[in-house]
Amino acid sequence: MHPLTISRTDLADNPRPLIVVWAGPAVGIAVPLILWGVADAIRLAAAFVLRFFAGFCLMANGLYVGLGSFGAIGDCGEMLRNGSQLRQLWLFGAHATPLGLWLWTAKERTSALGRIGGRSIVVLLISCWRSVSH
Repeated sequence: MHPLTISRTDLADNPRPLIVVWAGPAVGIAVPLILWGVADAIRLAAAFVLRFFAGFCLMANGLYVGLGSFGAIGDCGEMLRNGSQLRQLWLFGAHATPLGLWLWTAKERTSALGRIGGRSIVVLLISCWRSVSH
């Protein structure tokens, strides 16, 4: 694998390809958000580092899925070939990317992600679930 290529998922026999392909971006945003949420809840001094990392993961996954959908790049091609709709990829990107930017730039304490972030997370989860459940 060349170091400048985009990642993708290849399995020889995969009975649920959408679950596998959507697990990457879904887990890639969920784990950092959970880690930051726990660190913030226990008032860990280094929680700001996890907040920055969660914001980065949201932006990276949102841009990868949202923009990658235009050229069916990497996993986005697999998502589309296996039944995901283009609008689901756009919806994912349209919520994950600004939420990541918001985590980087919000000045107030954002315990439990606040109302705006919490709603975006719900939309992201619904988008992933609807795509996988077809």
